[in-house]
Amino acid sequence: MGANLLLPTLLLAIGDASPVSAQVSAKQIQGLISDLDHPEYRRRERAFQRLCDLGPAVIQPLEKALQDKPSLESTRRIERILHIVRSRSQLGHFRSAVEEAEAILERLPDRELEVRIRAELFEQDARRTKRLAEEYARYDLLLEDALVGLRQWEFLFAYETSREWQARFQFALARVLLSKSMNYEIRYQLALIRDYFGAAMRPLRGMGPEGFTASKLPPLQPGQRAWRLVACDLLQGKAREGRESRKQVRKARLLLEDLVDGAYPEVWRQRVKPFFPERLQLGRQWVAE
Repeated sequence: MGANLLLPTLLLAIGDASPVSAQVSAKQIQGLISDLDHPEYRRRERAFQRLCDLGPAVIQPLEKALQDKPSLESTRRIERILHIVRSRSQLGHFRSAVEEAEAILERLPDRELEVRIRAELFEQDARRTKRLAEEYARYDLLLEDALVGLRQWEFLFAYETSREWQARFQFALARVLLSKSMNYEIRYQLALIRDYFGAAMRPLRGMGPEGFTASKLPPLQPGQRAWRLVACDLLQGKAREGRESRKQVRKARLLLEDLVDGAYPEVWRQRVKPFFPERLQLGRQWVAE
């Protein structure tokens, strides 16, 4: 993406830290755990935040504290700290999913493959749509892999301490969703042409090119001899996949709007503006020429 990326913060995995952190002694950890039940609110909150920040070093002492059956309030705080610390220890997976999605997006072609069908060579050109559809099906598999990875670790978004990584996640997810929607639109229109040949890629009986194009493609005016697949504003896909495609676009828009309106650096506002759906023309349609 050409972004200037911040260096990732240090990640600690469960089991990597020693029982006593180099930053704090076991006695201090016990003191903080005791403060979780302190009558003063600010002291409880400071202890809570400090224990969260200490990371995996506090897991064992907190688990032991739970075995001692503390008060209900203290139990809730301890369980919440354990959840936060364990979730943060998995941030490596979260960031890896973002990097993998970014790498997949970079592997996609910069420009869309041109699709043109000449009326006098309809069957020859239409058969090419099968190869094109297979190409876009491969792209869709790549995008689906990226989407699965991002959604698998999306629950860690709230535990990510770096705004840069949060922004990268949202931007990558938005781009994957938009790319999948555009990819579906192309495959949907190519499928309309392949319908002429049936499953075996042979012309359907009782329907010549003229009859087929009259029902599937815009009419050719005098001087026009071909159809071209072009971008348009409205999504054309139908049925379940078409509805899912529209949902993906709405989700992507929300992600991009948050990057523009949220508490992110100005660089992100500038970076995401070209990706808003109305600027991309995600729909695809056949036009006569």
